[in-house]
Amino acid sequence: MPKQYTITPLSELPLWNDFMFGQVMRTEKICKLFLEALWSVPMIWKSPMRRP
Repeated sequence: MPKQYTITPLSELPLWNDFMFGQVMRTEKICKLFLEALWSVPMIWKSPMRRP
């Protein structure tokens, strides 16, 4: 018997869901906001993607 899959809307996924956590960490701005809220400390952000 084939596996049955259910589709869960993104708004219902908790942060500890692997997919949702990956999406949060993939977006630089959201990742920074998340880490600042988690640690209650403003961060100086130097992105390795940006070049002078």
